[in-house]
Amino acid sequence: MDSAGIHHGPQRRGSPTQPAPPSAQQTTAPETEPPAGVAALSADGHVPAVVPDIVATAAGTPIFQAPAACPPEARSFAHLLPCPVPAGTEPNASIVELFNRGEIGARAVVQQTCACMAKCGTRWQDALACMHALSRCDRRHPHAGVGEIVCPNVVLYTSAIRVCKHAGETARALALFQHLLRHGPGFPAPALPDARAFNVVMAACQEGGWIDMALRLFDELSCIGPLQASPVFPTAVSYAVAAAACAGAQRPDWYVGLLRLGLGLQQDTGRPARPVLRPGLGFDADRNRLDLHQPQVLVDPSQPPGVHPALAYAILHCLRFHPGLVGQQVGIDHGTTYVLGEDTSNALRRTVAEFIRAQGWIPDYPLLPDGRIDRGSLVARLPAADLGMAEVTPDRAGAEAEAEPVQAYAASGPAPDPACMGGPLLQHAASAAWPPPWQQDVDADGAAPLHARSFAHLLARPPRDGDAPNASIIASFNRGEVDAQQVLRVTVCCIKRCGSDWKTALACLHALSACCRQDEHSGEVQAVYPNTIAYTVAIVSCELGRQPAMAMALFEHLRVHGPHFPIPALPDVKCINAAMSACEKSGWTSTVLALLDCLLCTGPRLPCALLATYMSYCIGLRTCASLGRPDWYAPLLWRGMQDHPGRPDGQVFQPSLGFDATGNRLDLRRTAVLTPHHAPATHTRGVDPALALAILHCLRYMPQPLGLPRPIDRNTEIVLGTFCPEGLEQAVKGWIQRQGWTAAYSVNTSGQPNDESRVAPAEQCPSPDRGGAAG
Repeated sequence: MDSAGIHHGPQRRGSPTQPAPPSAQQTTAPETEPPAGVAALSADGHVPAVVPDIVATAAGTPIFQAPAACPPEARSFAHLLPCPVPAGTEPNASIVELFNRGEIGARAVVQQTCACMAKCGTRWQDALACMHALSRCDRRHPHAGVGEIVCPNVVLYTSAIRVCKHAGETARALALFQHLLRHGPGFPAPALPDARAFNVVMAACQEGGWIDMALRLFDELSCIGPLQASPVFPTAVSYAVAAAACAGAQRPDWYVGLLRLGLGLQQDTGRPARPVLRPGLGFDADRNRLDLHQPQVLVDPSQPPGVHPALAYAILHCLRFHPGLVGQQVGIDHGTTYVLGEDTSNALRRTVAEFIRAQGWIPDYPLLPDGRIDRGSLVARLPAADLGMAEVTPDRAGAEAEAEPVQAYAASGPAPDPACMGGPLLQHAASAAWPPPWQQDVDADGAAPLHARSFAHLLARPPRDGDAPNASIIASFNRGEVDAQQVLRVTVCCIKRCGSDWKTALACLHALSACCRQDEHSGEVQAVYPNTIAYTVAIVSCELGRQPAMAMALFEHLRVHGPHFPIPALPDVKCINAAMSACEKSGWTSTVLALLDCLLCTGPRLPCALLATYMSYCIGLRTCASLGRPDWYAPLLWRGMQDHPGRPDGQVFQPSLGFDATGNRLDLRRTAVLTPHHAPATHTRGVDPALALAILHCLRYMPQPLGLPRPIDRNTEIVLGTFCPEGLEQAVKGWIQRQGWTAAYSVNTSGQPNDESRVAPAEQCPSPDRGGAAG
C-alpha cells in the first residue's frame, strides 16, 4: 500500500489496455508444434501446478486472513478517492438521509445503493462515493435503543469492483477486494468473498495486464477457498479467466494443469477437487466431433451458448497436443468437426477458426444432408497443395462463373435439381465475413454485461444526461409516473423523428440506460431495456444517414445482448431487412448476401421461424445485380417459390411468376407475382424493378429450372399495371431494348393506349405517342 492506500501490484506483463486473450493475437498465436515447455511436459508425463511458483514470486500476504474487529474506519473508503466527496453529494445521499431519519431500514439502503451503482457505468468515482456514503449511516433504534449502522455486503463490493474493472482502474479494484478481505469478516453481518467477487477481481487484473496477480488469486481460490468455514470453489468463469491469464503470460504449457484441476484429476497437489469440466471436454472420439456448447463441456452450465473463448482455446490446445494428460485416448486432427452453434459468440467462432489456421489447415463450413451450409459448425480441410491438386478459391470460382455466358443456361437438356440450386450464392456468402467482427463482451459472473444497455461506445462523444429527446419520459419513469412500455413507445417515436440524424437516434437508445427505479412493493430494481422495434428504427436511421457500420453494430448488439434482457429482444425479419438495406445502399454486398443466406438457411429452423419476405428478396436481387451476377437470380426466385409447412407466409412468389404461357402474357403486378399473403387483392402496383428484371432474365434464359413450360419471346405481352413504381417502366423498356427488340404500348379496341400500361416488345405492334414510349 502507498500513501493513498492503492496497491500497485506486481510488475505487469503487458499493456494495461491489453484486450482479453480469447480474441487477441497472443491467444491464437500459431502453434504448429508444442513449445519447449510443453514438449518437456509430454516427455516425462509430469503435471505441474496450475501456476508454478506464483505464490512465491508474487508479493503480499495470503489472501484469506483471520476475521478482524470492525473499527470505525472499516466503513470508510475515502482513501480510495482522489479527493474528498462533500457529504450529501453522493448518488445515494438521499437514501442515507432517509435511513438516518428512521424511514427505511438497512436492507433498503443496500438495495438502493446497488441500483445507484448499476447506473454508474464506468464512473468509478461515483461508485466509491456510494460505498463511502454508507459510513454516514448511523442512528439509534427507536425501540431497542441501540445504535444501527449500514455496512456494505459482498454484492456491493462486487458491484464496485466491476465498475472499476470497466473503467480500467485495476489498482482500485484490487484495493476494494483487499478491503473486503480485511474488514468484511468483522462487520455485524459478515461480508465474505464469494466466487463471483473472485471472478470479477481476477478479470479486472487479467484485463488490466496484472497477469501474475490474476493467477495468484486463482491459486488462492482453488487451494485455500474450499478450506474456509464458508467454502468457496472456482467456477467455470474462474477457469475461463485463468485460461485467459495463461494466454496473456504466453504459457500454454499451463493449460494442462488448469484443465486437470477442472476435471478433478489434479489430486497430488493438496487442492480440494470439485470438478467443473465434464470428463470428455465435449469431445466424442468415435465421431471425431468436438462440441463446445456449455452443456457438453461444463458440469453446471449457465446458458446454452458456447464456452468462453479462452477456455475453448485451452481445450483445443490440450486435445491437439496432450490428449492423454486430460483423459483422452486420441486427440483432434484435421478431420474433426467443431460444433459451435449458430447462436454462439463471434469471439468463439474466430478463436476456433484461428486455431485451425494455426495448424496449417483451412477452416470451412460443412454441408448439411440437403446441401445447405451448416453455419453452426466448423471443419478443417487440408490445403490444396497437400491434396495434390490446384486450389480453386471462391473468388476464382466466381470469376469463372461470371465469364460464362448467361445464354448457356438456356441450353436444352434435363432441368437441374432445384435442391442443388443456390450453390453460387451460398458459396459467395460463405466466403464473406459473417458474422461481422463485432466483439462480444462476457461479464465475469456469467450474467449480461454491465453495458448491455449502453450505446456510448458507438458515439464519438457520450451524450450528457438530459440531452436526449426522450429524457423527459425517462425522468417520469424514474419518478414512478409511467411504465416501461410507455417509455419504449415514446422512445420509438423520438427515433423515428430523427430521420438521418443517427447520432440522436443512438443517444435515445443510450438514454434508456438511465432508467432505474425500485418497485414500491417488491423492492426489486426495475430498468428499461430496448426492444426489437427500437433497434429496428435506429438501424433505419443509420441507413438514412449512410452509416452501414453503425447499422451492423446495432444489429450485432441486438443479437448478442438482446436474448439476455429480462424481456428477450430477438431480431425479426423487419430488423434483418433494415440491416440488409443499410448495407445494400452503401455497397456492403458481401454482408447483404451473408445476412440473406442466414435468413434463408437458418431462419426457418429457429424456434420462432424467421421467413424471408418480399422486401428480403428484392434487396438480395438488387445486390446480385450490382455484383453483375444474373446467374444468382434463379436460386433466389426458386427459394421464394417454396412453401414452408405450417406457415401461410412461407411462399412469397407464385409458381407461375405471373407468366401465362397459353396467352403469352407476363403480368408484373404484385397480385400476379406474389402470393395473397404478401400481396392482397388491393395491391395492384407493379413489383420492384430488381424483381422484374430477375423474372424477365429467368423466363428468357432458364424457365425450365423454375418449372415453367416455355420462355418468353418478342411477342410476349408484359403488363406493368396502372400504378407503376418509379423506375419499373424504364427498367423493363431497357431490358427489351437490350434483347434487340422495340418496346411499344398496346392499344385497346378504341385505338387508345391501354389503361393498364401494357408494354408489348413486338415491332409490329402500334406505338402511339404516350409519355415518350419508344416506337
